[in-house]
Amino acid sequence: MKKGTVVVLGAGGQVGSMIVQNLTEKNVIPKAVIRNKSKEDKLRKSGAEVCICDLFDATALEKAISDATSLFVLTPENPFSQNPLLDTEKILTNIYNAVKTSSIKKIVGLSSGGAHLKAGSGNLLMSRMLEDTFVDLNIRQTFIRPAYYYSNWIGYLDMVKENGILPTFYPPNFQIQMVAPADVAQYIADVLCSENNCEGIYEVIGSQPYSSNDIANAFGNLLNKDVAVSEITPDLWGKTLQSIGFSPMATQLMIEMTDCVIKGKTASDLDENNLVRMGTTFDEYLRDYQKNICAANFS
Repeated sequence: MKKGTVVVLGAGGQVGSMIVQNLTEKNVIPKAVIRNKSKEDKLRKSGAEVCICDLFDATALEKAISDATSLFVLTPENPFSQNPLLDTEKILTNIYNAVKTSSIKKIVGLSSGGAHLKAGSGNLLMSRMLEDTFVDLNIRQTFIRPAYYYSNWIGYLDMVKENGILPTFYPPNFQIQMVAPADVAQYIADVLCSENNCEGIYEVIGSQPYSSNDIANAFGNLLNKDVAVSEITPDLWGKTLQSIGFSPMATQLMIEMTDCVIKGKTASDLDENNLVRMGTTFDEYLRDYQKNICAANFS
């Protein structure tokens, strides 16, 4: 592939940056589109071409992807936004218009498990909007619905270390599918580079479902200490989210999504052939995090 023919939007984020790394390891030089200039040097060192572009800037976005043939797209979530759904609509409209005037022949979108729900699903509506955006365009389209990211638990690491307590919005024994972000990024990079027709929707899950108790046990094993689960009950969800800066609407969307998950509404609606099971366990993810990413946090 020629330099810059694969464009990665949101390349400064967790999954986006990993996709860029996977592509460069395949000797593909992607154009990494980022909003935050502070992440430019790291991406350039990885071998990528870098483009600074705000997805709300329609003109800049059109220029950024005009010569590309393959595009990775996602809907960035901003818990501080006063209207996340309206922001998503604006971004997707800009991407759609830019794609129409570009050389794009393939889109790979990062959606979410539960994106089949069309109402009352909170944040998952953004993924539903993404999957619906390009339906009238005659280009190859693949959407990846990852399970709950292992990395979502890392935010509780300090509390686990200091107090031996793991907060959770889920009932302690309630199991859901989870997955390593690196596995999702690897799969997406493979799809971006594939010459095979892999259009459609694929759900990427990990080696097994986990409960909050399972996660607490994994933390305890790694830290060699007892870790207890502390459920944040539904009556405290709103207060908890707003205490860490979520806007009122972002809070409501997160509450709706969490409620859908607990009620089982987000269970996959896909055929077995469209379920992609990756191998990394949560214990392996934690060991890798300790070794390669943030060993100081475990000292």
